[in-house]
Amino acid sequence: MKKLLLALITTLPLAGWSQSLTQADFTGVVVPQYLSSGNNSGSATFSGPRLAIVFRATVSNLTPSTLYRYYVQAATASEFTSSASGAGVLLLIAPGATTAATTYTSVSTGSLSTAGSYATFTTDATGSYTGWFALVNSNNASRFQVPGTVLFPTITLATDATPATVVARRALNQSMTLLSFTSGAGANNGTLLTGSSAATPKNVVFTYDNAAGTGRPLSGAVVESIGAATGTTQTGTNAYTYSTTNGSYTTVVPNTLTTGVRRVEERSIVTGAVLNCNTDADGVWASGATTVNPTGGTTAVVLTATDTPLSAGCATVSATLPNNALPGLTISPNPATDRITVALPTKGAATVALRDLTGRVVMAPAALPGNQQVLLPASLAHGIYLLEVRQGDVTAVRRIEKN
Repeated sequence: MKKLLLALITTLPLAGWSQSLTQADFTGVVVPQYLSSGNNSGSATFSGPRLAIVFRATVSNLTPSTLYRYYVQAATASEFTSSASGAGVLLLIAPGATTAATTYTSVSTGSLSTAGSYATFTTDATGSYTGWFALVNSNNASRFQVPGTVLFPTITLATDATPATVVARRALNQSMTLLSFTSGAGANNGTLLTGSSAATPKNVVFTYDNAAGTGRPLSGAVVESIGAATGTTQTGTNAYTYSTTNGSYTTVVPNTLTTGVRRVEERSIVTGAVLNCNTDADGVWASGATTVNPTGGTTAVVLTATDTPLSAGCATVSATLPNNALPGLTISPNPATDRITVALPTKGAATVALRDLTGRVVMAPAALPGNQQVLLPASLAHGIYLLEVRQGDVTAVRRIEKN
């Protein structure tokens, strides 16, 4: 009788059997350290936009060459060994052959048997898959409302052939810490960081506390516009703006950040490769935006397209310290009337361009003449501008004044 019962148990379908959440076989490749607690509310406690958090990871120990369905959420360590997957709004990524062909879909509830409520991937010959995953924080009280909460992204899996059978619930081997959009110092306080760039929409952007991009990034964001809603604009006491302009990005950085943000990099949503990056040696960027120990909460630190053009590989952009980029570069006279002389510290071809303080190009990039004299546009109004001088793979930015 016992043998018969055992045989019946082992032949029952697994659809009704829950799989416990286990921290195994889900390994981070590029995983931000922080995510935000904003929930698109104007309240003082949970103000700020719901921001997508994107990370790159490897799922392993699956059946080789098999199509899987999945969705991603986040859980605390106390939920390990339970049959829950955590919480979070889903942001499903379907990588295409090109960035433009990639699609994002936002859905509130994950379901492996409901079309539009899951994403898919196909494992390789070893039973592994490496790719981008994403989620958006929800209003869940036990996971997304207490600053300082340590969260682990989770993945819930089923084969496409038998979607009713959950084959695994896995927690990532790396965690993220929840920051609230709160002004002032505090280990669990964060500030909005918004940026403009020439990055390609649907790619991803990461911030680092070092120029080399070593270690884990501080935070990550999607490059808008992705065609799916995450953060929204909020008016009132805790006003903020979430931009979906092409090339824009919005993320969170910790208020306790003595180094400041020193690198912003764009990665391909298709391949994961670093496409472009801009660095700054002290965290005070060319436009004057200060990322060192910010205290803004929902009042964003704004990086302009001059700070992070993200358009020409990796380049240093600095205006705050004379030796950050092209040490010895001089511009005279400054203030200027109709022309300036740009004296390079070393011989070699260079280009110059001019932007206003919003990042708008007012003089398109052009080769620096042999006499090093640059004529300013006759229509240029009086004021302060940012002169970009690029030589090789280094871009230096200097403030000039037009009389």
